[in-house]
Amino acid sequence: MSDVSPPPAGDLERPAPGPAAAESVRPEFEATTPRLGRYGRSPGHLVVAATSIVVLVLVGWFVMAQRQGYQQAVERAERDTRNVAHLLAEHAARTFDAVGETLRAVGRLRADVARGIYRSQASIHVNLRTIHGGSPLLEELGWFDSYGTRVATSQQIDPPPVSAAQREFFRVPADAGIGDVVHVSRPTKAPVGGGTLIDFSRRLENLDGSFAGVAHGTLDPRRFVEVYAALDLGPGREITLLRRDGVVLARAPVAGASPDQPIDRGLVPRAARTGGTAETYHEVSPLRGVQVIGSFAVVPRTGGQLVVDMSVTRDAAFMAFWREFAEDAGALLLALVALVAGAGLLAKSLNRREALLTDLTAANATAQAAQASAARIARSEADLQRALAAEREMSAEQRRFISIASHEFRTPLTIIDGAAQRLGRHVGDRNPDGEKLLLRIRAAVTRMTEIIERTVSLSRVDEGRIEAQQGLVDMARLLRDACARQRDLAPSFEIEIEIGIEPLFVAGDPLLLDQAVGHVLSNAVKYSGRSRRIVVSLAEAERTVDVVVRDFGVGIPRTELPKLFTRFYRASNAGNAPGLGVGLHVVRSIMSLQGGTVELDSVVDRGTTVTLRMPRRDAGTAGRSERRLLAANG
Repeated sequence: MSDVSPPPAGDLERPAPGPAAAESVRPEFEATTPRLGRYGRSPGHLVVAATSIVVLVLVGWFVMAQRQGYQQAVERAERDTRNVAHLLAEHAARTFDAVGETLRAVGRLRADVARGIYRSQASIHVNLRTIHGGSPLLEELGWFDSYGTRVATSQQIDPPPVSAAQREFFRVPADAGIGDVVHVSRPTKAPVGGGTLIDFSRRLENLDGSFAGVAHGTLDPRRFVEVYAALDLGPGREITLLRRDGVVLARAPVAGASPDQPIDRGLVPRAARTGGTAETYHEVSPLRGVQVIGSFAVVPRTGGQLVVDMSVTRDAAFMAFWREFAEDAGALLLALVALVAGAGLLAKSLNRREALLTDLTAANATAQAAQASAARIARSEADLQRALAAEREMSAEQRRFISIASHEFRTPLTIIDGAAQRLGRHVGDRNPDGEKLLLRIRAAVTRMTEIIERTVSLSRVDEGRIEAQQGLVDMARLLRDACARQRDLAPSFEIEIEIGIEPLFVAGDPLLLDQAVGHVLSNAVKYSGRSRRIVVSLAEAERTVDVVVRDFGVGIPRTELPKLFTRFYRASNAGNAPGLGVGLHVVRSIMSLQGGTVELDSVVDRGTTVTLRMPRRDAGTAGRSERRLLAANG
């Protein structure tokens, strides 16, 4: 504990020195006494100041990281809505291109009829049916004459006369004066079966350019709704196909358009109303009445009359951000509590040490005689022993605290996990959101349990209390079980297993080997980055049995590889991945206890490979040992 040593035994036999001798002793003793405090401040004060600076730095870093995460969430929402809007605008353009080509075919048929090529209604109907069969998008095809009276339809050979002179799909092409523009009308009620239909029309002209009628077709807007719903973009997302004047043609996840809905240009994003072709916006959605992040794109080749709008509510866009914020805030709070508690213990210990050294300095500096010096030295030694005993007691209390805390945490975590399982059986498929929350609770319980187990393992390793219970271990089965557990914890990951020989036995402690493999697999999942692929292989080398775990994630800088087996050390690019930095330290201790080694190879942004090597035995020795172990286990 102290750098101060008692005087040699010969000094105890010398007669008591006089005042001059005492004065000569004091400078020499004070010169050899370490000074822990500087500028009039105790070491405890310096520790508190340093801890305060670290806390401020951590909080500042956390605030900056969350601001960056918020901005990334905004940019991600804008990018996603923009990409979806452009994709669906192109899809609508291709659909309308096909409709336009079909209406042009109807126009050519009408021209043939005008030239007398087809005279009977039956032949006209057959040709319309043929054109309709080549365009399964439309529900009905036909044309109307210049007075708005229906001439032919693909649904009936001799249709009853119907006037459409006042309908939008007839009036707009009749007044347009341009023959090759397809007009999209507002939805109307379907005559049969309910629902709505969208009317498409194209102006027909005589050879002299005069108006001859319109080619007409109808399309069910549910075709668009089904495409939009199939994208399954998640909660809070909405896609709308509408005209620039505010007529909604199709919308998902809402069931579609309504013919009774009034025309409202307020439904169109502000930038689209002014003639823009594509833009991202932040505003209150008129359709939904909530703040959204959205993008719109004008459907190409439609004369700028149609717009596809994709929007997401801010709550849905920032759901992942707030979840990560809560996790990061919890981790930061735990780290700050641990830091403050550790700093308090360190400051208290340093203050006690400085006080003890000060007492020893004063006692030895004022020594007047050998007997008095010996008595003070004896008292100082007793103080040192008490301090050492107190420190040993503190270490024992720390070990007892870790043991008790791990036990006390396991019990409520087990209760929480069991309750979540029972609730999951009651909720089932009836409440998907509730089931997701229960899965999140179980994942959090698993994470807390893992932290506790790693803390206990680290404590045992540091105390040298881990003992290997040798037995016969089937490494193939152990690997399969460990990978299965990891799949349950991370179902979105693809964990591939490559086993050359099965079964493949080694002599070792199955629990310790399973713990080592579990640590390595957990690290592979946590630091996989965007990759979701992990390859686990088991092979028998010339002198070893090798377990290789490879991920394709963020990797580790080569200059930091030798430091990764140090307690509490984490790579500089670990980011916000959860962890304490003790896993590889425990793995190396376990492998050393088993007579094996652990090797680490990594390339930044390409992944990390961890190899656990266990010594193999010659065939004869292995066979006899396996038979003895099997007999003992049988």
